[in-house]
Amino acid sequence: MGGGHALRHRRRAAAAQATSHIRLGTAVTAVARHRPERLAQTVATLDRLSGGRAILGAGLGGVKQEFTAFGSTRPGGVGG
Repeated sequence: MGGGHALRHRRRAAAAQATSHIRLGTAVTAVARHRPERLAQTVATLDRLSGGRAILGAGLGGVKQEFTAFGSTRPGGVGG
């Protein structure tokens, strides 16, 4: 994950330690842009730190440039 992603995950981890009731997560994470094992490990770590309050909003992403910038074509589906 890039620097921006790492910073956001560190902020969620800090929020997990500073709170006890709020749920922590993403609106939507474009899963195709991440290494599955790293994303799973990051979310699992946040879930443990937060006592089970982590939420992962997962999606493919909707902007073709998100895929072509990484050397991929957008997978099929709606608008694909």
